[in-house]
Amino acid sequence: MKVLFVDDDSLFLEGVKRYDASRHNEISLSLCATVDEARNALTRETFDAIIADIRMPGEDGISFLRFVQNTFPRVVRIILTAFEDESILKEARRVAHRVFLKPVNLDELFSVVKEILSHSE
Repeated sequence: MKVLFVDDDSLFLEGVKRYDASRHNEISLSLCATVDEARNALTRETFDAIIADIRMPGEDGISFLRFVQNTFPRVVRIILTAFEDESILKEARRVAHRVFLKPVNLDELFSVVKEILSHSE
């Protein structure tokens, strides 16, 4: 499973990287700190899933996943957020298959991604 992870929180991305290393190649993970980096990654590779934080400098995760939804509709889209603002969560649910509140359990997160992928095949 190829997953693109987009989050500007470097400590969180380090934790994701450690998690990925412990999975013994079960997940092929690409990490990006900005939406610009993620858009560049999409020009070079295809992904089964994209997990993006909502609030990042520059373009936010919702607008990025809206682009992904329109351009790559089969890609699983997950939003992460530390904010529980209902209007933002409502908007996020329009573009994402699931919304997770931080802190997130990575086992649960990747389990949900696998489940969504299995239903879309």
